[in-house]
Amino acid sequence: MNFMTLLGLELHRKWVTSKRYPLNFYASIVFAAVILILVISGASYLSGGALSLQRMESLVLGYYLWTLTVGISSAAAEEIVEDAKLGTLPHILTSATSLFSVLLARKVVLVLYQLLVVGVGFAFINWYFDLQVRFHPLMLLVFLQVVVAGFAVSYLLGAIALINKQMSTFVAFVQLLLLMVFLVPIESELSLYIPVSGSMYLLRSLAGGIPVEASQMVLASLPSVILFMLSSLFFHFMYKQAKRRDVVTQL
Repeated sequence: MNFMTLLGLELHRKWVTSKRYPLNFYASIVFAAVILILVISGASYLSGGALSLQRMESLVLGYYLWTLTVGISSAAAEEIVEDAKLGTLPHILTSATSLFSVLLARKVVLVLYQLLVVGVGFAFINWYFDLQVRFHPLMLLVFLQVVVAGFAVSYLLGAIALINKQMSTFVAFVQLLLLMVFLVPIESELSLYIPVSGSMYLLRSLAGGIPVEASQMVLASLPSVILFMLSSLFFHFMYKQAKRRDVVTQL
């Protein structure tokens, strides 16, 4: 089975699941919007009502990208554990399609679903706080950098889940670290050498109308790509180790 066929099947599965359980979609939008309103209101209160529009825009961008990345980064580990519980993991492992490709297709579909959720919520928050976030075509490339970094973290956690199925505490810890990266910016070009942090630096610049050079875009892309390559190699290595120790499908 080629990847496009697999992707089509995963899209169909997600569509059927979303139609059957639509409450999850609406609840995700409302929950993200309410939390963000509370975060901004709390930050404004602590700053004496002097929270700048630029800082507010950074909070909004950071929070929604964090929400998107958290969903991507924890997907592989959660799905491996869930498939092991349901007994479907052995069927995936014995199929002609690799586990790596199955997880990749699921994450691509998850990105499309999360984009819809995040897009609706972002439009509402943008209207509610009367933000002035400027859209620039280069934002799509920056967004792609964040997605690649999310995929990298996802395969890293998925590799660990192949050996150790009890991952909830560790995944929560990683999500907290991601929250710090997204909402506590490094306002210097040093961030370009750090995955995700450099992308956020460029995104805030573009949203504020500050021009970004091509060299900065390349520098910010390299850490995410390198991290993805390393995590993919680590996933394949841990998968071989798990099969050798016969613990892939064990809980």
